[in-house]
Amino acid sequence: MTSEEFVRDLDARNQTVLKRLDPDATLKPEVEGELTVLNLLKVALKNEIEATEIASRWLVATDDVEVKMAFARQAGDEAKHYRMIADRLRELGFDATSFNPVAKGYGPLFQFLDRLTTTVERVAAGQFTREAIAVVKNRQFIEFCERAGTR
Repeated sequence: MTSEEFVRDLDARNQTVLKRLDPDATLKPEVEGELTVLNLLKVALKNEIEATEIASRWLVATDDVEVKMAFARQAGDEAKHYRMIADRLRELGFDATSFNPVAKGYGPLFQFLDRLTTTVERVAAGQFTREAIAVVKNRQFIEFCERAGTR
């Protein structure tokens, strides 16, 4: 299998699974309390800190310098997203500095990703699959905000 075939196959498999995600069925279980913009942003903080940390863990666990730099860029991007969400929470009157998004532990996806050991597994699961999930979740969140009449 060529690398192009691998990526096409991985994307097709991801899309099959992602199509099964239903906004009501997938947003609510992640939220502690009511389904509100504030609570969804808290979930987003957890997602971003987990993404930052997994990229950082992989960064120190790989020998390939180019891959290290890719993980470093990803960790920086995810940390930037975290700060942006924290700023939005502050605008909504919530002090994100007093909130530890991983206080109750890491999620199942993080646990799975943390057990991966090869670069191919990490890139396939992290850069392709995790990001594909993020696209779906972000779309759901945008639609929720539009229905709620907020940005």
